[in-house]
Formats: sequence, C-alpha cells, structure tokens
Amino acid sequence: MRRSSNDNNTPVNVLQAATSELVFIPTPSQRQVKARLITKLVDNPLLDAASLTLSEAEQITNSAQLKDWWGRPGFKEWFLDQNEYRQRLEYLFSLALDAAEEILPNTLLVTTLIQILGELIDVQTKLSAVLDQVLPA
Repeated sequence: MRRSSNDNNTPVNVLQAATSELVFIPTPSQRQVKARLITKLVDNPLLDAASLTLSEAEQITNSAQLKDWWGRPGFKEWFLDQNEYRQRLEYLFSLALDAAEEILPNTLLVTTLIQILGELIDVQTKLSAVLDQVLPA
C-alpha cells in the first residue's frame, strides 16, 4: 500500500489521536476552575464531587466555561478526580528526592535543598490533612 507524506492515518498519527482521547491534559484555566472546586469542597464536606452535575459544578465554581469543557473526552473524569493533587504532590516529592541524591555532594546546595524538602513535607502534610477531611481515602 502506498502512502503519501500527507497521510493522516500513519501509525504515529493514529497513536497520537488515540492518546489524546485517553489522556486529558488540562489548560491553566481549567486547573484554576478545578482549584476553585476543591477549595469549595474543603469548605463544605457535605458536597460529594463524584456525583456533581454540570449545573452544580457551574454553581459551585461560578464558571460558565465548564459547559464548554464538560463534554470533552477526559475532562469530567479529570475535573472530578479528587486524588489528583495528592498524586501530583507525591510525584513532586519524589522528584525532589531524586534531585537531592544528584546534588548531595555540593554542600551549599544541600542546605537549600533541605529547606525546600522541609517546606514540601510541610505542604504535603497540611494538604493531606485537609484532603483526608474532605475526600475519602
């Protein structure tokens, strides 16, 4: 079978299209709206994000943009995923530990890194405590 260089059905293009359907990558605006939702959930433990409707989410976040995003593949699942922040924090902590191992021989950087790790641990502890109150484990 002969393919032109403009063919959109190349294995790479097909794979990219399939991946974009499976993996949702939020924009900064979408992250801001989700942060508003999580903040409201922390303030009101009676709200259950897993069962929120579009209209409830719009009311809670005061965002009219949600109706444009809600039907996009992967958006609703990402938006209502209450464990994303915890997972990202664990990932950042892991990266910080990896960086510490790489720069440990440099004592000047070690002091700074220890301060950063201490702050990350503090943030992780505080965020986990808040999330544990709002989100079931």
